[in-house]
Amino acid sequence: MRILTVSEEIEAESTILPVEEVYSVIDRVDTFALIPCPCRKRTEVMGIRKCKDKYPILNCILMGNFATMALIAKDPVIKRVTKEEVKEIAKKASELGLVYATDNHTENLTILCSCCECCCGMLRGLVEFENLKAIAKANYIAQVDVDICTTFETCLERCKFGAIIIDKIANINPEKCVGCGLCTVSCLNDAIRMKRVEREVISCLKAYES
Repeated sequence: MRILTVSEEIEAESTILPVEEVYSVIDRVDTFALIPCPCRKRTEVMGIRKCKDKYPILNCILMGNFATMALIAKDPVIKRVTKEEVKEIAKKASELGLVYATDNHTENLTILCSCCECCCGMLRGLVEFENLKAIAKANYIAQVDVDICTTFETCLERCKFGAIIIDKIANINPEKCVGCGLCTVSCLNDAIRMKRVEREVISCLKAYES
């Protein structure tokens, strides 16, 4: 799996690749199914979910053939949603502070996961156990405009990965920044942009199609 960037604030000269940004990924697919997040559902059933009052469960998305197969099963929990509805779900999830992730390959993407740091095995591996290979980072890094940063510190509160330090202005640690873009969504002064940096190879292997 790999992290996707949200496109609210990508620097103007950056080329947005259709397999690396959440809304561009959505635009490539026509069939979607809204499902409960498997990770938050698991911790809910186990009675150990820490984010119960913070994040909803029903906001993960199956795509393409995987969505079609899930809808055929007629599970009342699984709901067909439109492309526009999926974009709105993604927008609300990023505003809440959930990190979007998908398959780490270029074709036939199957899922958009809305990941939290306490239930998701991959993010927890990165945040809690410092496993740098638990999930592939996005090929973007947050960049602060020093001329307009006024240190509201909302970015500091939003970053799950300890990538931001406040020292007169916000400073980004590129080694810790995963490129999710959540800090840009919350910056009250629009002082953060996502800069494209090549650092993770995306596999060209196709997902199972039949």
